[in-house]
Amino acid sequence: MNMMPNKNIIIVITKFIFIINLVFSYPIVIYTTNVIVEKHLFKSFKKKTKCRKWLKNLSRSAVLGSAIIVSIYFADTLDKVLALTGTIFGTGVVMTIPTLCHY
Repeated sequence: MNMMPNKNIIIVITKFIFIINLVFSYPIVIYTTNVIVEKHLFKSFKKKTKCRKWLKNLSRSAVLGSAIIVSIYFADTLDKVLALTGTIFGTGVVMTIPTLCHY
């Protein structure tokens, strides 16, 4: 996308749609990560305590911070990482969903 002309309206629309995709898909992914991390870290804590609440907020901040650090570290090769993960996980979805629908 960076090598294509920025003045082309189709390129601008495609970039805008990609940004909207990121805005709506990242919270879904980060929520799932937080649920899994919190399930393992806070299973022995009592519900509705201030300590648990602040530790959960710290855990969520740590997950977000680690995602930012990984994104900065892999910024040059992020497109390859995304393509590889999309291929790995997309293949499973493409093979599973039609099979389940047929079943």
